Amino acid sequence: MSKQKDKYLALRRQLPDIIDEYISYLQVDVEEPSPKMVERLSVIQKFLNSYAITIDKVAVSLSLTDLEKLPREFVQNYLANLRLKPAGKRFILYTLAAFWNYLTNTSFTIERGMPLFYRNVFNEWKIVYKESYHNIIYSESKKKTILYTQEELEGLLDFMANSYVTTLPTQKKADNWEKEKERNIAIFAIIIGTGASIQEVVNLTVRDIDMRKKGIWVVRNNEKQFIRFLPFTIPYIAPFVKERRGRWDLDPSIPSLFLTMLKKPMGRNTIGHLAKNIGHAYGKAITPSILKDSHASIVYKETGDIKKVAEIQGYSLDKNHLIRFID
Repeated sequence: MSKQKDKYLALRRQLPDIIDEYISYLQVDVEEPSPKMVERLSVIQKFLNSYAITIDKVAVSLSLTDLEKLPREFVQNYLANLRLKPAGKRFILYTLAAFWNYLTNTSFTIERGMPLFYRNVFNEWKIVYKESYHNIIYSESKKKTILYTQEELEGLLDFMANSYVTTLPTQKKADNWEKEKERNIAIFAIIIGTGASIQEVVNLTVRDIDMRKKGIWVVRNNEKQFIRFLPFTIPYIAPFVKERRGRWDLDPSIPSLFLTMLKKPMGRNTIGHLAKNIGHAYGKAITPSILKDSHASIVYKETGDIKKVAEIQGYSLDKNHLIRFID
């Protein structure tokens, strides 16, 4: 048994049964839980244990009624007494807020006809203790978020299409780039154009991209969702899709949209490494997450609708990615 699974099982024994439903919702691999998932469960366990002590209980015995009645004053005192750097406090706040969002919103099922309960103590806390909330979210020690404008992103795509090859040190690397240029440009154009996560891009199949409707299909919470491209990215996506669909028609046995030279599905690390190399040549920090955040920023500036951004990006409104560019 792995060390992470040992930690996960130890935490699970200290948490109320509702955590199983939450873990299922998050689609956690309980046989190989990630370190980050174990860390999130640890945050929830410590918080619930502290609350349980105030009502003469232990965390594992907390009922839904106990969770529903949790006082906002307790939230305030708990967060105020944390001896952590701002980033650590933000992680705890986002973890707990996401759990409560599940309890009061996304736990809705047709069979139940409602979420587990409706009162969200963290939403109340943000209103009543607005200053404390802003002190955590907008701390000066928070790293400066890198966001690019549409004009800057158009410049990046143009650089990839016309200039990146001239920065490569050997003819072999230049030749390899030219062979896969349309694929590489399409990867980043899709992230910029839809705000899809790197994992969603990796998971795309040929059938998931629809150039007639000008967008992609992704699966979130076991449901398919269509996301339209930002119009300026379409010319950088269409040539690759036409070529890839032609190859797929000849050999439909490999449905993945993005393949390596060895005809294997591309992985997250490959795309991340490619972004780093392009950014180094371009002279600016380029990562899939920066491009994703920049897409969110563009959509928000165009629409002024944070709920629209949350829907497209697949985030809850408490997520750091959204709060970064809204003040």
